[in-house]
Amino acid sequence: MSYADASSKRCVEVLEMLETPLLGPEGAKWKAEKPPITKEYDEWIHAQFLSDRAADMVANFKDLLYPLEKTKKQDVLDNVWKFINLVSTLFSHAGSDR
Repeated sequence: MSYADASSKRCVEVLEMLETPLLGPEGAKWKAEKPPITKEYDEWIHAQFLSDRAADMVANFKDLLYPLEKTKKQDVLDNVWKFINLVSTLFSHAGSDR
């Protein structure tokens, strides 16, 4: 048996061990419960939303930065800082809407 096969077999065994309690009646009951929404969880959800927005914004200017050597040109560097300042402004406003 190769290392990859042994490793895959161990992963399957671990997944079965983790999943088994969820397959019985107790697991069905537990999965149906609604967990309380904590402040930390709510903040995490909000951070995910902001992260998605930031990723969308990066898509708009990533070509300016790749390859990084492009930033040796002053006009390119100025544009990069414009975007950074824009994103910073949006995030500071996003924090004030909570």
